[in-house]
Amino acid sequence: MSRWLSLVAVGLLVVACASSPSRDQEQAGLKEAAKINVQLGVGYLNEGDLEHSKIKLERALTQDPELPSAHWSYALLQMRLGDTKLAEKHLKKAIDLDPNDARARNNYGFLLCNEGRVKEAEKQFLLAARNPLYKTPAVAYTNAGLCLLKADERDKAEQYLRAALGVRPNHAQALYQLARLKFEQGRYLQARAFMQRYAQASDHSPQSLWLSYRIERHLGNRGAAESFASQLKERFPDSREATKLLELQRHGT
Repeated sequence: MSRWLSLVAVGLLVVACASSPSRDQEQAGLKEAAKINVQLGVGYLNEGDLEHSKIKLERALTQDPELPSAHWSYALLQMRLGDTKLAEKHLKKAIDLDPNDARARNNYGFLLCNEGRVKEAEKQFLLAARNPLYKTPAVAYTNAGLCLLKADERDKAEQYLRAALGVRPNHAQALYQLARLKFEQGRYLQARAFMQRYAQASDHSPQSLWLSYRIERHLGNRGAAESFASQLKERFPDSREATKLLELQRHGT
């Protein structure tokens, strides 16, 4: 009897070993499918198709619950849907799974800043920006600067915006925010210098044309100011900035 039992045990072991490669292949297939669904879900999210984004991202979470990008991508979706509690839950999960995932930390910082938790947000942005494997540290530094601007900590905000330019000198968002900051401080020549760099790095937006117009008006350069005004009215006639410009010109100020 004992010999028979041993043979059965060996037989079961052989069967188990023979079947494990197929299970491994199945798991590998699910993990790969999860990555593809994350890409699709993020693509739908960027297009504003929240319904299909939700389907793809929830499928990715089912296929691979341990995939950090699935959690932080799903968190981005929940932020768009207004469920910040669920978004924070998934961002924390993503960071628990991979503490070095800089994208998760940057996104978590964004959520925290929107919730008014500035110090916590600052910490997450800096952890992302200072991660040597993060490909876009300028984004995290700029986000830190924007968050500190919201908290009216202007000196520290400028420090982070300049740090963004230190790693990416042509980062348009950092250039624009520094120009706006210098304009508000009454340092119009510095503001102009940043906007000139911005114009070389990026196409103008309604916001950048409006700021450029006001900078040139304060510097007394009427020709340049009118040039920016014309571009704003012609290219973005329905923008809020064009409306402000028309109101300003209507009142002759």
